[in-house]
Amino acid sequence: AYHPTGDWLVSSSADDTIRCWNVQDGREIACLAIRHPTVVSFSNDGRLMASSQMGFRGSIALYRCEIVDDPEGEFDDGRRFRLVQIDSLWATNASGNAFSPEGKTIVAAFNKWKTYIGNDEFGLSPSDDEVGGWVVLWPVNDQQSRSIGDKANSQENVWKAHTDGGNSVSFSPDGRFVASTGKDGLVTVWDQLKCSSFPIELRGHRGGTVDAVFSPDGMFIA
Repeated sequence: AYHPTGDWLVSSSADDTIRCWNVQDGREIACLAIRHPTVVSFSNDGRLMASSQMGFRGSIALYRCEIVDDPEGEFDDGRRFRLVQIDSLWATNASGNAFSPEGKTIVAAFNKWKTYIGNDEFGLSPSDDEVGGWVVLWPVNDQQSRSIGDKANSQENVWKAHTDGGNSVSFSPDGRFVASTGKDGLVTVWDQLKCSSFPIELRGHRGGTVDAVFSPDGMFIA
């Protein structure tokens, strides 16, 4: 994912790292050790980054992007770029994430829905054994960490979008609709203003769906 300024690129790898690169000269300027990272994304204003992590205790992690003073930093004026983790939401096999256009909400896809804060568990899945792809809307708080119990522990913010694992999620340009893909071959579209109703299901694929994006005017999905 490119930072909105175009100056930095962040990549995730099977070597269990997320690395940030200076696009101008190819230098590595930050590295995070994270097991099984998948998707990384930036908020439109560039202040925040989210990363997804697969595994039984996978997660969505929220980072603040900062420029700090450092005489040995990569910038000519003695500064450097860093990522500071400020929050995390734990669940099984976090496979995708995206920021809403205004940057106030993250939508995330999971195979199962369980959140943890320390040793405290907030379970919203009807059954630990239930297979499915879940979508959660996570209100962003970039000032205070470890507040997930207040922010995400609400059934209204969690949808079972697929009968098998979820793969990716995206917002429409106006932030009203959420699209998700999954191993069941569906593309589901949710209207946040009518989140209690059933989603639109786009059928036609014979295998699992991997990604879906909205057109710039929000009228079409590909």
